[in-house]
Amino acid sequence: MAECTDEELDYFEECVARGSTLGDSGKLTEAIACFDIVLARLPRRSKSGKVLYLPGVFVDALMRKSFCLIEQMCNAEAIPLLERARELDPTNPRIYAELGYAQLACEQWESARISYQKAAFYDPLDPHNLRALAHLAILQEDYHEARRLAHKELKLANNSIETLRQLAYAEFMLGNVNTTITCLRRILRIDMDDTAATLQLVKLLRQQDKPKLAVKLVLAYALRHPADDEARTILKELELQLDDPKEMVKIGKALLSINPDDYEALDLLSWGYFRQGKLALAMDIMLRLVEISPDLASNYFKIALLQQAQRNASAAMAALQRCVNLEAPGSELAEVAQEAIKILDQRQLESLFELMGNDDNLRDACYLEPEKTLLLYGYALSPMGWEILHNALHSNDKGMPRRMN
Repeated sequence: MAECTDEELDYFEECVARGSTLGDSGKLTEAIACFDIVLARLPRRSKSGKVLYLPGVFVDALMRKSFCLIEQMCNAEAIPLLERARELDPTNPRIYAELGYAQLACEQWESARISYQKAAFYDPLDPHNLRALAHLAILQEDYHEARRLAHKELKLANNSIETLRQLAYAEFMLGNVNTTITCLRRILRIDMDDTAATLQLVKLLRQQDKPKLAVKLVLAYALRHPADDEARTILKELELQLDDPKEMVKIGKALLSINPDDYEALDLLSWGYFRQGKLALAMDIMLRLVEISPDLASNYFKIALLQQAQRNASAAMAALQRCVNLEAPGSELAEVAQEAIKILDQRQLESLFELMGNDDNLRDACYLEPEKTLLLYGYALSPMGWEILHNALHSNDKGMPRRMN
């Protein structure tokens, strides 16, 4: 093919410039058409293997077209263009880097590694090539090599979050948990709102049985990002692991500062107050939860616990009965509530029988007006409890009240 004239070269430069503008604006198909005008005059490879030194406009057209193809996810089509550009400009690190990217996308890992190594050789100060090599090492499960490359890159880009993330992953896979935590903390010092680093660090702290540190970290993050459901989920899981009423109250209040109607936060706050012995505060919150979900059986079971702690047997029994009525028969909660009713009956009857054994007037009152008498003394029995009391009042067995005449 004859050499291009100056007029043709000027025209080709215009085509590349126009194509670049179109490509930058997202008009990739029109951009490729501009580059093809230039590449139609690209000489074929020399049969002798001799490298032809052609005007740079051809290299530009090859690279620009390959960029468009990569943008269109046509990486396999971009590879031969970049290989041709590499022949024409064999020391250009950008060509090797783009070729490595396309090869990596096509899972040609070894070819990609060689391309990125060439890119790093011709531009040793560009950290992106080292980062790509570290990524390849991770893909090939060579974590020692990934760590080496990451450390080398950090000398060029000390605050690279992506490199620190690679280093953290490599250290974790090598079993170096403490070093992994150090890397994640470095990321958060650079960007305290990095979601991935925050959640990974929380996970590691939980595994190291450091729930308080994990709570402190994820709570601060959740307050800054109230819409992050994953952080809130982890926080609620930590609540169970922590088992610290003061922390429960702290977390509950913090979550309520984001959303005053957060049901689970209210529930947590109530439980924290209960564990601290602040029964009135816990009860106020539980009554609010009942207003929100009046047909939720578990709320009444918790109210029963609070009422028992306040020695209000009648209210506790009423709450347990409500729980049983709302819960599906045979469910775990229904069975637990039934067992709680039996225990509450037993405690009340033991107390009542002891009083009756020492007070004939009380025994007579229970025989004649049981409902009125039990209400007066603050007792509340279930139907089964009433049956036990009835049988006891009409029994002549030793230790039981005698039958009235």
